[in-house]
Amino acid sequence: MLLEDLAAQDITRKDIYIQFDKLIGIENSDLYNGIAYNELHQIDPEENKFLFPYEMHPGDIVYDGKTYYNILLNYNIYNDVVLVKLKNDLATHVFQLITDKIEAFEVNNSKYKRISGNQLKKIPSGIYKILYTDENRDIVLMEKHRLKERKNLNDKVTVYMYKKQKSHFVLRKYGELFFLQDKIDFQKVFPGSKKEIVNFYKEYNSLRKSNQSEFMTKLIELLILKK
Repeated sequence: MLLEDLAAQDITRKDIYIQFDKLIGIENSDLYNGIAYNELHQIDPEENKFLFPYEMHPGDIVYDGKTYYNILLNYNIYNDVVLVKLKNDLATHVFQLITDKIEAFEVNNSKYKRISGNQLKKIPSGIYKILYTDENRDIVLMEKHRLKERKNLNDKVTVYMYKKQKSHFVLRKYGELFFLQDKIDFQKVFPGSKKEIVNFYKEYNSLRKSNQSEFMTKLIELLILKK
């Protein structure tokens, strides 16, 4: 079967699910099993805690075993929760989904996945952005964004501000998760590539400081191609 035929089948399947959700009413779906979301604090519009600061974006999400398409959603990075905006005949509601029921979501051509952490390996549970995937080798590089909260008292109003912190990076290799934060971690996961790792850190040190996500992705690509 041609790849074009497979793609056409996926589009058709997606359209069927969209029409089905319209028929039964999205308010009758499991997405309504979340928690009504109300922001309790005044948040700085520039240094905020959301993936999309000013509005929700349409995306697809796998929640409680079912895929929902074209759902308006946003990701609260600091609290590690996904928000969805749902309409019924009477009103529009914003729900905070139950994080443990989220499998994955895709929005603005970026993919995110929830993983269960491992304290012994220093891997925190939560939602990660997928940076690199090699399905043939069962390799996935993921990044967990992190924010630091601070409060600013302005005109007797407390404004909450959020600043980016150093991300956590996790590699799934042959079904096993590995915490990757420095070259020692890389050398443990790729013991036969210590020289390449050291040289890469020296050559791309400026990139590591300016764009850690790109640095990690390039290094993984190098190590994978070496195999």
